[in-house]
Amino acid sequence: LAYLGVLLFIGPLLWLSGWFYLFFSDWTAWGVDKYVSLEWVAFFHTAGAFMMLLFLIAHVYLTTAGHTPTSHIKAMITGWEEVD
Repeated sequence: LAYLGVLLFIGPLLWLSGWFYLFFSDWTAWGVDKYVSLEWVAFFHTAGAFMMLLFLIAHVYLTTAGHTPTSHIKAMITGWEEVD
């Protein structure tokens, strides 16, 4: 579910808010400036960045949560885990 959340929510949130940031000077030509404020675009882009950072930190932590600190790293790279 975490990967689904990244694919369906966090990724599009970062992309869309990033595009709005990138093309801020064109908002008046598009007529978007009446409905969207730069503060909200900044808020959502920052929130998405923090969510992606939390996702990364959780994955780095989970690599060390096995019976040895490096036991899950091999399983993440190869896709195979040895079960006792």
